[in-house]
Order: sequence, then structure tokens, then C-alpha cells
Amino acid sequence: MTAAPTPRLSHRIEFVALRGLTFAVRRLPYPAALALAWCLARVFLPFFGPRIREAHRRIRSVFGPTVSERRVRRIARRSLRNTVFGIVDLLRAATLGRDWLDRHVEGGAAVRAMKQAFGGGGGILASPHMGAWELSARVGALHGLRPFSIAAHQKNALVSDYINALRNETGMPILVRGRDTLREAIRRLRNGEVMAILPDLRKPTPGLEVPFLGGQANVADGMAALARAAGVPIVPFYCLRSGWTRHRIVASPPVRPDPTAAKRADIERMTRDVFAVMDAAIRAHPEQWFWHNRRWVLDPLRLPEQEQGAPLAAGDSDGDGNPD
Repeated sequence: MTAAPTPRLSHRIEFVALRGLTFAVRRLPYPAALALAWCLARVFLPFFGPRIREAHRRIRSVFGPTVSERRVRRIARRSLRNTVFGIVDLLRAATLGRDWLDRHVEGGAAVRAMKQAFGGGGGILASPHMGAWELSARVGALHGLRPFSIAAHQKNALVSDYINALRNETGMPILVRGRDTLREAIRRLRNGEVMAILPDLRKPTPGLEVPFLGGQANVADGMAALARAAGVPIVPFYCLRSGWTRHRIVASPPVRPDPTAAKRADIERMTRDVFAVMDAAIRAHPEQWFWHNRRWVLDPLRLPEQEQGAPLAAGDSDGDGNPD
């Protein structure tokens, strides 16, 4: 067998830092863990000036000139803080029991609505990158939803494996994307398991064009294609953060496949319906969505010649098309 490549020094440093942060936030009270993470993030804010300015541009492009500059800055700052809090949630989630979650997350009614929509079978839960999405997986697992998810290989294998292990500990097994992943996902869905997905990302190659946040987003069709192949519904949902330590899961009516419709048209309809729900949620709670993502959902597609070094299309500010 070929030996695994030796991790780069920077990757090892990132891994050790993440392990150290995990050790700290798991031993502090929840508010203190959030405060520690936010203080650490603020120390490094000067290094992320371009990303923050890009988030301001995105917010302005969605909400237009009627939103004040002060409001734009507030949305961006709260969005960044919410993302930092989400990292704490990920690192702590496996240690949280049913009693703690019942006190901090209002989610019982939403989970019951999800179970009713799934009718005792499998299904897909689709959430935007907003609120406390990491905690929602733990809540679902403890309420018997049997969640799983799919993740791609990341550049830092040490950190990628560690994060996948953390999510496995929450009760949500991770399938690492590979040749047989979709077949295994369909098998699990037909077996009554529930796939959790965060679909609000730009697809770097041609996919489906759907209306989103006032523009046209090129997104993947896998969510709806899996729902149709397995014959299961999609339930759009999100987990709002109320202040620092309180959360509320909101579930929308299910989006169901129509086996009598043409396959492509059915996939497009389901995708559009899910993105319409996410659009409304983001507009209602913009400070809880991840505006700082390098993979901006409304960036245009690259043309083949741009991949070979030609100038980027306007709006492709990051220049790499990679997820965070």
C-alpha cells in the first residue's frame, strides 16, 4: 500500500490548535466558551479585511440602498460572530445531552413535524448555513431521526478527519464523498435514515439555475435527485440563535417528489421550492447567515479559459471556487 503523505507543518499546526480549542470549550460553561471563541476571533479580524469588505458588498447587493451602512456592518459582524459560535457548537455538540438541549433548544415540535412529514421512513433535511445548524443534528439524533450527511475531502486531511469524527460522535455519521457515496445514500434513505444537507453553495460547474437572493444561483441538483431516486421528501428547516445561548428549530412543509412528472422538471421544481424557503429565512434573519463564505452562491460560473489563467469574471472575488 502507498504510504499516506506527511501532513504539511501548517496543517499540523491547524490540527493542534483545533484540538486545543476543543479541550478548552468543552471544559467551560457554554456562555464562557462562546465568549472565548469570539475574543480569539476578534484578535485575528484585521487579517480578514478583504473578506469582511466582500461580505459588506454582498449584503448591499441583496438588500439594496434602502439598508443603511450601519445596518450592513451590523449584519456582517453578527454573521461572523454567529459563524464563530457555530464552531463552538460543533466542538461541544457530542457532549450535550438531552436535558441540556431541551433547556437551550426549542425543537421538539419541529422534530415531530419532521417525523410526520417522513411518515416513519427516510427523508432529507435541508438547511441554509445559518443559525446553530451544528446543534440541530444533535437534537435530531437524540429525538430518533437517524441523521447522516455527506462531506468532501478537504485540503487539510487532519482537520477534515477530526471534524468528521466530531460529527460522528453527535450521532450523525459522515459519508466521505467517493465512487459509491450516492448509492449508499439512497440505500440509507430507503432504510429510513435522514440525510442532512446545507445546499446554499455555488456549484463551480454547470448545474441548476434557481432564483435566490435577488439573483440566479448555479447550484447542485443532488439534493432533489436523491429525494426523487429514493422516493423521500425534503424538509427545509433552520435553527435560529436567540441571543447567545437559546435556539429554536423552525421546520417548513415538506417538498415531495412527483413520480408522475418528468425527472428533470421535478428535480428543478423541488430545488426551486427549497431555495425559496431558504431565501425567505435569510431575508428575515440576515445576521444569522454566513455572508463571509468564500464560495459565494451568486458568483458566476467560470469559463474553461478562465480555469487556464484568463481574467476572472466580475464578481468571482476569491479566484479558487473552493469551499471553506
